[in-house]
Amino acid sequence: HESDKIDHHVHEYMDNNGDIIPSSRRKGDYETTKYSMFFSYINNHLRNLTTTLGLRSDFSSSQNVFHLSPRFSLIYKINNKLSFNGGFGIIHQTIPINYMAYVPDAINVKDMKATHYTVGLKYFPGPGTKITLEAYHKKYENLPISKDFPYVLINDWVGDINYDEYSPNHYKMPNSINHNGTTGYSRGVELLVQQKLVKKFYCILNATVFRSRYKDLLGVMRNRIFDNRYIINLMAGYKFSRKWELSAKWTIAGGTPYTPTDIEKSLQSNEWVFDNSRFNELRLPNYNSVNLRVDKRWYFGKSSLIFFLDIWNIFNRQNIFYYWWDTKNRALIPKYKLETLPIFGIEFEF
Repeated sequence: HESDKIDHHVHEYMDNNGDIIPSSRRKGDYETTKYSMFFSYINNHLRNLTTTLGLRSDFSSSQNVFHLSPRFSLIYKINNKLSFNGGFGIIHQTIPINYMAYVPDAINVKDMKATHYTVGLKYFPGPGTKITLEAYHKKYENLPISKDFPYVLINDWVGDINYDEYSPNHYKMPNSINHNGTTGYSRGVELLVQQKLVKKFYCILNATVFRSRYKDLLGVMRNRIFDNRYIINLMAGYKFSRKWELSAKWTIAGGTPYTPTDIEKSLQSNEWVFDNSRFNELRLPNYNSVNLRVDKRWYFGKSSLIFFLDIWNIFNRQNIFYYWWDTKNRALIPKYKLETLPIFGIEFEF
């Protein structure tokens, strides 16, 4: 059971387009009871083949909507080292409760729908080593978008710096929500190489190449805010003895999309004004960071005391988090993520 009650007063302000929005007040109540049930049947009677058939049902009392969502997956063991897997599933999700309470017509918006497809291979080349390769495609339907901001996907709003905490709209909610013709997709390929602790050494490599986009109310395909296009994580460690361990993590990622600032309008008003005609068209520089950690252990019977030193961004790479408008200097300034940060800690295991 969910419930939310709001009394929301917004003073006059300037929005991201440079327009003056008059003050407003909005009150709302929302409550609903949700029911769900799922069933799955696993069949492993056939040689080297395991299949799973599933079905999930969902019902929301406020919208009086009922969904049946099927799922299916299979694993085929080609030999002792190699197997193939595939899957299909449909998922429904209601609009978040805060939008139901704030936005009068949100209750009329269709539930979001996602259709997932996956295929993959899993390979065990030797003791302690696993390699997994998987491709996926996710198709999204009924994505909620506001008519006030027809280019902004509401699912991403709360995670978008430009339209959240550092924006004049961070305390606002849209006046309406629409889902007509709003679709999207995420597709990609993931590689995982895992080497468990063998001869004092272990490592994990995870590499993903992907795209995530959506079509807005204007019919334009846009990049989602977390569309990095690629992410690579490499973590490795070496245990010199039972008492000493050294590990490191290296992360590389493509730059996330962002909306450029309209410099001319920002200078005229000395407020942060975006060029929304180019919404999420530009990309931040690529992300690159290395963390280093040292562990020292003391053993006391079945317990152990661990002292560690963990240094984040050891090379002090200046990774840009976002750009913002500095009203004092009347200029666009980059905001950086964490600089080199040492962390000391003690853990007790028992």
